[in-house]
Amino acid sequence: MKCYDHTPLPRRLRAITLSPAVVHLMHIPADVDEMSKISDIDVCRTGLEQLPIPLVNLSDWIACFQAAPHRDPDWKDCVFVTMAISAEHTFETMVAPGKVVALPIVPGTLFVFDPLLLHWLKPKNPDQETGFAAIQWSVNRSEFTGHYRSIRKGLSALGNVHSRLVDLKDEGWRVSFPTEALKP
Repeated sequence: MKCYDHTPLPRRLRAITLSPAVVHLMHIPADVDEMSKISDIDVCRTGLEQLPIPLVNLSDWIACFQAAPHRDPDWKDCVFVTMAISAEHTFETMVAPGKVVALPIVPGTLFVFDPLLLHWLKPKNPDQETGFAAIQWSVNRSEFTGHYRSIRKGLSALGNVHSRLVDLKDEGWRVSFPTEALKP
């Protein structure tokens, strides 16, 4: 899929937090579960059509155990909207030289980021068995607002989804996360 345009992202987003019951509806296929146990990032479309997700045509499974720092230049005109299904990880991205922001990732975390920024994923505990498996939408920047709204509303229709307005102060970083991720 090719994406075009350099429309900036909005400064505020209506963010959502998925409940465990909604996350449980997202069955992880066996091959995606296997992909989540290796270090290399892998992408596939297995079983997405059976999931109750919006804009399935823009989505892929993404899985790995961890991801080294990298950029995704093939997606230069896109934004990634990522919904963690299996995770006990920390996502980090460099938003400016010397400025790294980190986000705890647990099942139900929905986050948005610029694939051109240096980013990586690491397990909270290197000895853990939980891999990272997520559904990721690749959204054209010029269509971001409408597509993000469709994703949010489609997931909210599944029930028991918390919504709140989030201010976006760091250029390139777009995030929402479950309140459980904030607890020490």
